[in-house]
Amino acid sequence: MTKYRYFNDSLLLQIYALYKGDDVLRLDAECAEGNNPHPKNLIQGSIYLSVGSFFITLYAFCLIAMAQEKFMKIICYRILFVVGFVDIFSLVPSSILPGYFLVMGYSFCDSPLLNLWIATLCFADWCVYCALSVVLGVNRCVDFIGPQLQQTLFGGWRLVLWILPPFIYGASVYFTCPPLVYLTPTASYYFAAKPEHSIMPMIFLYNNIGVAICILFLNSLMLILMYRAHRKMNANTNKIQTVIAIQCFGICTTVMITGIFYCTICSGFIVLPPIMYLVTNGSWQFSNSSMAIFYMVVNKSMRREVLKLIYRITPLGRIQRYKVTSSSNQTA
Repeated sequence: MTKYRYFNDSLLLQIYALYKGDDVLRLDAECAEGNNPHPKNLIQGSIYLSVGSFFITLYAFCLIAMAQEKFMKIICYRILFVVGFVDIFSLVPSSILPGYFLVMGYSFCDSPLLNLWIATLCFADWCVYCALSVVLGVNRCVDFIGPQLQQTLFGGWRLVLWILPPFIYGASVYFTCPPLVYLTPTASYYFAAKPEHSIMPMIFLYNNIGVAICILFLNSLMLILMYRAHRKMNANTNKIQTVIAIQCFGICTTVMITGIFYCTICSGFIVLPPIMYLVTNGSWQFSNSSMAIFYMVVNKSMRREVLKLIYRITPLGRIQRYKVTSSSNQTA
């Protein structure tokens, strides 16, 4: 077994080193150099934990409500359902784990295993999310061109051919890209245990800039097609498509903005003020929770189903059902 100068030579670390041994040795050497500050930030950490916990819970309710047949029969919602699971998982490295690190005052060198096994997935997961956002944008454009074309390209088993490649892409990024590690002084991820040693891999630049360009093009095309569709289709169809389009437009736009922000930070080409780190992290967290927000704000059907679901499991709902049952028994 490899002996590390700083890390504990644990079994979990050895397992991780089987496919990223060189990266582990590099990070171990950086941590062994010392001078790894780990200031606590209880306020920011508590906010991150609260935001992550709230939106994971809200998102779970949205996915449970979305699993109904009336939503699943719409192809776009099937894509959104998969995106939802990716979003919930993404909120762990974007909100929950950073919140924990900030509250406890841990940086990567203080908790390498937790970072390597969970936080290092954040970029791979982000790549999956970006690719699914592009698929979502393509689906919306195709739907406005013609429902029959959407059924031809995305209907039935063909939808798997669109959803599976983003996950293959994310897996390839995970196994080939150096791990992102979390540093509490700036509350951000870097490709090194020290910001000055961070070298951004080209896939990071290609992914974020490429996705930004694709989403900008698809969103512009979607708005043009939506405008044309409004002039041809009936009002009811327009309303349904518009609601879904607004959701997709909002989701894709947050992905585009977050990708540009994080690419700017990790590139090191531009020195940004500290406030921009907060803005970038907030944008990342919002991009992972935006769908739940858009569901509750613009989608009346989804909002109604989520509120009904919450009502059923709250004490108020149980008390009300008990009263109705008791009244029925007395009447009988």
